[in-house]
Amino acid sequence: MMRKILTVAAAAFLAVGLSACSEGGGGRNVELTPPQMVSVPAGTSLDAMHDAILRGARDRSWNVSRDEPGRVTLRIDSRSHMAVVAVPYSPSGFTVEYVDSQNLNYVQNNGKRYIHPTYYRWVRNLEQSIQRNTPIHSGAPRAYR
Repeated sequence: MMRKILTVAAAAFLAVGLSACSEGGGGRNVELTPPQMVSVPAGTSLDAMHDAILRGARDRSWNVSRDEPGRVTLRIDSRSHMAVVAVPYSPSGFTVEYVDSQNLNYVQNNGKRYIHPTYYRWVRNLEQSIQRNTPIHSGAPRAYR
């Protein structure tokens, strides 16, 4: 009798665990939501915004993959993990948009996208670094080096 109860309990536990993993492609994945615009102080020029993105990326070990007017594409590599984001920008702010990744468990399931939480930590740190590098936050404007 006890064996039967344990078998049923183990099967139920396994079913719940498998359904949780299949929802987001992995037990730790979170939904990848559309990016929000990050506002910057009024009076930030387009050139200052561009420089803040480059400095902020450098400060957080992101590399520039592509640089075009109004949009910078960045890549970060950490051990066997990689993420690529696009950062469209204007004098009023910027967004960080998902482009690609490796080994971050990115999946699409039932019309939703999921990714490992590390991606959001990297993006949050990048956003904060960019904001810190805007001229009003960091003092007088300075040229990117």
